Amino acid sequence: MYAQALVKISNYYNNIKKDKGNNPYSKHISYILDHLETEEQKLVGMFHSVLEDHIKTKEGKIIDINELKKWRLSDSIIKSIIILTRLEGENYNDYIDRIIDSDDINAIKVKFYALEDNLHLERIPNPTQEDIDNIKNKCEPNYEKLKKKLGELDDRYKIDKRK
Repeated sequence: MYAQALVKISNYYNNIKKDKGNNPYSKHISYILDHLETEEQKLVGMFHSVLEDHIKTKEGKIIDINELKKWRLSDSIIKSIIILTRLEGENYNDYIDRIIDSDDINAIKVKFYALEDNLHLERIPNPTQEDIDNIKNKCEPNYEKLKKKLGELDDRYKIDKRK
């Protein structure tokens, strides 16, 4: 339902946008979606990707919560999308910490798989030292923090499920 429409929108915009390796950005989104488990997670990933990078209001801001409600998304999906939206001027490490602190499994998994894909340096044909440093100093440590949090949440979920 939502996913099919969003895939079309996303592919349209994201095939225009290229990553550092000159690959369609839609490959990055496909990587993320292929690793997510539930329809809810996939919807969060799709809406986040499309809204974050492409669909803006006249004022240049990300579409607000009322716009998301027009899509009849659940409150939990809207919450996850909002958590994943980086605030203007927000430090990247603070952004990742905010996602982790949210305990929102959907937001955490989307960002985890986005960073996992970004760790693949082979996507960039001629990586610069800046690219290598970015992966080493920004992607890898934040990926590990998200991985640790996912382990904690998985353990908590398994314990909750046994009750």
